[in-house]
Amino acid sequence: MSPTRSSLLYRPDHTKLQCYDWLPENGKPKAILYVVHGMVEHAKRYDELALFLNHHQIAVMSHDQREHGLTQELNANSSNGQLQRWDEFIADLDERLRLVSLGFDETPIFLLGHSMGTYITLTYACTTPTKIAGIILSGASSNSRVEAFSGWLLTKCIIQLGLSENRASWIQKLIFGGYNKKIKSRKTDFDWLSVDTKNVAEYISDPMCGFIATYRFYHQLFTGLLGLGKSAFRKIPSRMPFLIMSGKLDPHGGFGVRVLRLARLLRRAGLRDISVILYNKSRHEILNDQEKTKVCHDILMWIDTHVT
Repeated sequence: MSPTRSSLLYRPDHTKLQCYDWLPENGKPKAILYVVHGMVEHAKRYDELALFLNHHQIAVMSHDQREHGLTQELNANSSNGQLQRWDEFIADLDERLRLVSLGFDETPIFLLGHSMGTYITLTYACTTPTKIAGIILSGASSNSRVEAFSGWLLTKCIIQLGLSENRASWIQKLIFGGYNKKIKSRKTDFDWLSVDTKNVAEYISDPMCGFIATYRFYHQLFTGLLGLGKSAFRKIPSRMPFLIMSGKLDPHGGFGVRVLRLARLLRRAGLRDISVILYNKSRHEILNDQEKTKVCHDILMWIDTHVT
């Protein structure tokens, strides 16, 4: 299935964002799920979830973020589309949600952030939460401030050497390779993403997945991570409902440990409606792994519960 419609969003810095809408065939949607995709992937990978939710009268929308997917291709011949500040991710999302709200008046909008998208979603919730009815975090983790600061300081030093646009292959290998080393009987560099070997193969063969980000990009990622924590989470309205979903076999989430720690941090910040689901047979990409059908049904059930 392809998105019902595609469009471009022009940003003040002349960046063109590729946007997608998957719309139910019959009538106005009862809710909208806006997907904030993860690092080194793209929005069209959520097509299967979108088709499922469309059948239950829920629209799904997304965009390829800066330096990802077709947004990268649209801006390839200029410096437009590069991530210069972490806040650009947040501003892009905010403007897209503003336009969605105008087109679907009074329809509740839920956010689903996956992996890096969970950090963008959490940052958005700490700064501009008024447009959303609830938040789903997929492939989430509580970040270590020591690790984030170390990464921030290291990339800052490298950038000061004039290497900001160099590909940070060794940092990416350190992070992703570190996850993969925790997988027994691994056959590829990306086995940590999924137990489902077909999904891993499709990820590897997708030219818009698995590319190596720059030191500049990583520096902004670490900047974003440093902005999150209990003090920031206190800015999220206490009534905001959260569904935190993760594979229990996901090394990014500490095999469930870091996921539960994130839930505790949110509760200590005063958030009252937090649900956590750990999937025993899945790794990082729960929406593409062998329990994906159950994941989709759990998302549907949670949204239905929170549609007023």
